[in-house]
Amino acid sequence: MCTSQAGGGGERVLWMSIIAVQKRYPEARIVVYTLVDEDTFGIKLQGPVGFVRLVSAYFIEARWYPRLTMLLQAIGMWLMGIECLVKFKPDILIDTEGCAFAYPVFSTAKVPIVSYVHYPFISSDMMQTVANQNVSINNSPLVARSGLLTKVKSVYYGLLSRIYGFCGSQTSCSMANSEWTLEHLGKVWPKSKCTKVFPPCDLASMEALDLHNEREPVIFSLSQFRPEKNQIMQIYVMKRLFEIAPEWMGKVKLVMYGGCRNDQDVKRSEHFNQLAKDLGIESSVEIRVNISHKDILNMLSRASIGIHTMKEEHFGISIVELMASGIITVANNSGGPKSDIIHHNEDGFLCSTIEEYAQTIKQIISMPESRRLELRTKARDSAASRFSANIYEDGFLINLETVLTAQLKAA
Repeated sequence: MCTSQAGGGGERVLWMSIIAVQKRYPEARIVVYTLVDEDTFGIKLQGPVGFVRLVSAYFIEARWYPRLTMLLQAIGMWLMGIECLVKFKPDILIDTEGCAFAYPVFSTAKVPIVSYVHYPFISSDMMQTVANQNVSINNSPLVARSGLLTKVKSVYYGLLSRIYGFCGSQTSCSMANSEWTLEHLGKVWPKSKCTKVFPPCDLASMEALDLHNEREPVIFSLSQFRPEKNQIMQIYVMKRLFEIAPEWMGKVKLVMYGGCRNDQDVKRSEHFNQLAKDLGIESSVEIRVNISHKDILNMLSRASIGIHTMKEEHFGISIVELMASGIITVANNSGGPKSDIIHHNEDGFLCSTIEEYAQTIKQIISMPESRRLELRTKARDSAASRFSANIYEDGFLINLETVLTAQLKAA
């Protein structure tokens, strides 16, 4: 399944999984529900792939549901599962999109399910945020202020979590993309079916970039313009950086590249431009949307520092890509970046507040070049030794072969 065209890590997992299957099982027929342009990643497939367009994919987009969003998305996934089977029944379903509420439809039709999970549809963190009456992306100020609404929403989330757990139990095997995801997924899905397999990262083209080339004073942000990515914090970090180091105004620049799924994402990126203007730093901020793979590689070869500000990021493929490119990366001290990717002060830095980000970036810019080269080298080595397409391919195929073996025994 692939219902997005925003160039995110989930789509990369899809295409790299297809390549892995084509290499190991060249006779296999592969069909993808919906289509994503492979040029987003510069990935060339090993053979032909069929595509099935899904009308119902429209119904799983959160933007259409201002209220009861998750419930209505779940119903949309269930309907999409029915359309999938009506149009084409596979021998095995490999889901890298997180369409778990479609699983009961496939399991009823005796189709084995292999699931790759980037983040749980509903997690204990989300439920705790509601219970604590904290404001977040998934908990509006109106609900957070009301004890009654909080209780109602807690019951709502609890029911969704139980249904989600049932859907997860329908899989033959499940892979989580990070320790953070595995931990949270294991609280609602059968632990015996869950394993950790780091996602594939395009390191070959990035490792080819010269570490010794002089880098520009550019702070590079690479992520989709989704609300949870918290890119707005990056604008305020730049403002604070220029307050503590005014001599760098006009010399240091924040460049934000990201994919946009819809008009809301585009408007969000435009808001960031306006915010930079309101803060008086518009000349130090560049924002570009839906950039080609070639242009991304070009910026990866030029930037000195990478920034990532999402809290509780499930993994963070873009962080790995920044590190593999020899960019000194500053990420949020939580989630996948903390548990799986960055070793603080060794191959990158972890921060939580605007002040910490600004001070850390100031520290990096002020470092001797020898220290920056040391960090760049360690970042690349760290990324290459743990995250690559080959490592993902091996882990993915081990899990897939387990399902295939079980299916053959049952036949």
